[in-house]
Amino acid sequence: MVEHRSTGLKFWPFMLLLALMAGCGTPSAPEAPAAEEADKAIPPPVNAPPIVRPTYAVETTQRATPAGDAESVYFGESYGAGLSFTIGDAEAVPPEKTGPRQGPLTTTLEDSQIDVLLGRLPDMGEDALSSDFAFREASLKPPLSGSDVMTKFPPDDALPPPSVDASSKELRVLRYAPDGAVAIAPKLSITFSAPMVPLSSVAVVDATKLPVKLTPKVDGEWRWTDPRTLQFKPPIRMPMATHYEAKIPKGTKSENGNVLEKEVVIAFDTPPPTLTNWAPSWQSVPLKPTLFVAFDQAIDPQAVLSTLSVTAAGSTYRTKLASESEKEEVTSYISSAEAAGIPGQTWVAFVLDRELPKDSDVQVELGPGTPSAEGAKVTTAKQSFNFRTYGPFKVDYAQCNNYECYPGQASGFGFNLTNPIDPETFKADKNTVSPKMAEQFIESYGQYLQIEGTTEPKTTYTVTLDAGMKDLYGQKLEGQRRYTFTTGELQVYPAMMPSGDQLLVLDPDGPRAFHVMTVAHKSLKIDVYKVAPEDYARYQTEFVSPYYSYYEDDRKTAKVPGKLVSSETVRLKGKNDEVMLTRIDISKALEKGFGHAVVVIEPTSQPDEYYRQATSAWLQSTQMGLTAVSDRSELVAWTSDLKTGATVSDAEVSTGSSDTATATPQKTGADGLAVVPIVGEVLVARKGLDSALLPRYSWGPWAREAEQLLWYVIDDRGMYRPNETVTIKGWIRSMDLQKYGDINVPRRELGKLAYSVMDPQYNELFTGELELNPNGGFNFDFKLPDNANLGYASVQFRVIDAPGDLYSASFGHSFRIEEFRRPEFEVTASAPPGPHIVGGEAVVELNAAYYSGGPLPDADTEWYATATGGFYTPPNRGDFSYGVAYPWWMYQSYYTPSATLNHVSRTDSKGTHRLKVVTTDVSPRRPMVVSLEGSVTDVNRQRWTAGTSLLIHPSEYYLGMRSNCSFVEAGQDFEVDTIVANL
Repeated sequence: MVEHRSTGLKFWPFMLLLALMAGCGTPSAPEAPAAEEADKAIPPPVNAPPIVRPTYAVETTQRATPAGDAESVYFGESYGAGLSFTIGDAEAVPPEKTGPRQGPLTTTLEDSQIDVLLGRLPDMGEDALSSDFAFREASLKPPLSGSDVMTKFPPDDALPPPSVDASSKELRVLRYAPDGAVAIAPKLSITFSAPMVPLSSVAVVDATKLPVKLTPKVDGEWRWTDPRTLQFKPPIRMPMATHYEAKIPKGTKSENGNVLEKEVVIAFDTPPPTLTNWAPSWQSVPLKPTLFVAFDQAIDPQAVLSTLSVTAAGSTYRTKLASESEKEEVTSYISSAEAAGIPGQTWVAFVLDRELPKDSDVQVELGPGTPSAEGAKVTTAKQSFNFRTYGPFKVDYAQCNNYECYPGQASGFGFNLTNPIDPETFKADKNTVSPKMAEQFIESYGQYLQIEGTTEPKTTYTVTLDAGMKDLYGQKLEGQRRYTFTTGELQVYPAMMPSGDQLLVLDPDGPRAFHVMTVAHKSLKIDVYKVAPEDYARYQTEFVSPYYSYYEDDRKTAKVPGKLVSSETVRLKGKNDEVMLTRIDISKALEKGFGHAVVVIEPTSQPDEYYRQATSAWLQSTQMGLTAVSDRSELVAWTSDLKTGATVSDAEVSTGSSDTATATPQKTGADGLAVVPIVGEVLVARKGLDSALLPRYSWGPWAREAEQLLWYVIDDRGMYRPNETVTIKGWIRSMDLQKYGDINVPRRELGKLAYSVMDPQYNELFTGELELNPNGGFNFDFKLPDNANLGYASVQFRVIDAPGDLYSASFGHSFRIEEFRRPEFEVTASAPPGPHIVGGEAVVELNAAYYSGGPLPDADTEWYATATGGFYTPPNRGDFSYGVAYPWWMYQSYYTPSATLNHVSRTDSKGTHRLKVVTTDVSPRRPMVVSLEGSVTDVNRQRWTAGTSLLIHPSEYYLGMRSNCSFVEAGQDFEVDTIVANL
């Protein structure tokens, strides 16, 4: 029997999962100090972190403050601007330390004094080799696939050289390019019918020794690319707007003596200036715009203006070149034109002598007769573009965001206006939607007003636009301001969702039925088969594998083993946007409520030709639970009662399948345990009419491998330079997984290990063999070549002639090859333990000392301090939630604006610098972490960094909350406990 019922989408799932979220609160903090005037000049966008500016004055502090009233919006929640804090020197740096460092007082030695000093040195021998730069040998290239095949040269069966027919004495030009009118001429190429120069003469040649004369003369070089082909290559391309002729005179001779019987003339033309870009090209243009035109070649701007005309509303406007300030309006267009790499100026920026009329079409025409700066040719046709000045501010058109007014998330309405909206005066809340949409959000960009939200099906929405909305030109919105939109039915893609996996155990206290949920399907074809545990292996191979194949021919061969007891087509009567829950009764496949059944369900009409929707499930109706644990030799089965959890004794347990011999059944004892040999793929327990089946793990056999090797390999440093020696040590242990097994020295003779050292490009640097010592250990070293590639290298080990049943007989160990300077000093950072509360200050310390002993006095120091959101739980009060808490089932990170400050100073005579961090405010009121990184640079430019952090509390007290349950029914009351804990 099949039953179905509809469940509205908004009422599914049935249980409402709630999670408590509480924030820590304290009395509101005083207003943050006003930002500096420089920071007020350009206010940051709403979601941007506070503006911070680095300072290099030693005694100056920096301040990170919330950006006025700006707030960050993230996942629909509003957050403040983060932590307001400053950093600076804890103690004043002595003034003399801030200027250039003075060297020691010195006096110049006389030459005789220098000779005496140098005479004490031992003989240095011959001068060492020197070079301008000490480059190491080039790194090895990556290995090539394949192998080198060595052949003899010349081969034993060498063929005779081809014969040349020199009977034809006429020299001909076989091909040439360019020819005629071309868009661009990157080079000139001419190929003759016979060799013109000896093979050894193929190179750049003198133009006076050429068989070709090119007019007009162009800068570039002539080159024979082979004995018959001559090419002329200019530096970039041949000049535009030019007619070219290349003449090859009559009587020209080839290297073989062939003669050209008549003159050959090659003619081609490059075009005059062609308009490639222009501005403006849009609607709603201001009345005094800066106009821009760009060409595909160099031009004379003033000469271009002489052939240019601008007309609007029947009037003609005079033009003049734009000033530097006027060019700023088209800076991006100028940059784009100059980035093309064409020599000379290819663009013109110009303005008009007076304002254009409002709401008018403007026509810009160039030529004919527009000249080029590269050649003598001028344009013969008119080139033009147009734009329109701004008119009244009104709605051009309105539409649903998804065009068809489909309801649902990320829908809403859009309005295209005739002019750009003024962002400074735009007020989103003055535009209203009735009824208001869920998750409603209104924003504007350019000429577009966007209203987003979640709309309901078959609902009429009325949008009223702000009458005070202004465009960039100060005009208020005119014309229609109220619009209505009606949404249609919810568009749902058909879907089918089974109520479990392909192997299910029915609830022993529940109905003998299977459930499937569908959306937008009209009917289902449902087949129910009666099967036995012995059919499970065939079910997997004969049905599951072909049934879920992508290919229809495979699906046609799918056959369920067992007996078909029910087959019917069920019509679903719910609405298109409702979830239909269909119940499939399998009682006909059971005997007194016990047994196994296979259910196959698929829609009568597939919604997609390529993505087929269908499902099947093997259902067990049993009162027994079956658990198995195995080693290499045997399997332990445990049977229990699904209702009470009690053990089930006297159940017959066996392993096997339909295509393997079934092991002799073993009965479970009073503890519900039975030991059976491992045979086949299925474990079956039977007692009376009841039976339960447990298939083996799909990714592996019942048994584990008998022996597995464990490797532990180390090197002495981890990172090495080329030409340095790497020392490797390792040990191998055997993990015996059989009964009474242990971890010990390998119990069998492993013989030798083979190793291979690979650089980061997988070049094989070294190979060799190693002997294991009696303790299963090995060690060796090797010297890296000077040309090894930099990066992560590896050593690959394997046991030579490893037995087939030995797992992990190979292993890899990695290390780094890098160029680096050995560190000469170390830097450490420390912070006071706290607690630190907003409104207080803390001093962090940076110490720098040479490894050879002694501090780094007067060394350049640079700090970076970054504030980000943190979390805190008072000691011994982890049973409550503090601050913002997200439920375990929601993947969402907590966002808080961050600010990074920079401070530059110097260490004192002890190699120490102390930085003071002062906090003034935090928004929202939550813990913050200030991460501090300090870097010290010594006189030879070696730089090392250390870091520490401060946890900043918003208050001395935290508010915690907890509930007495995690899951509640909708409308059910539940208790919430609160606690106030100190630090």
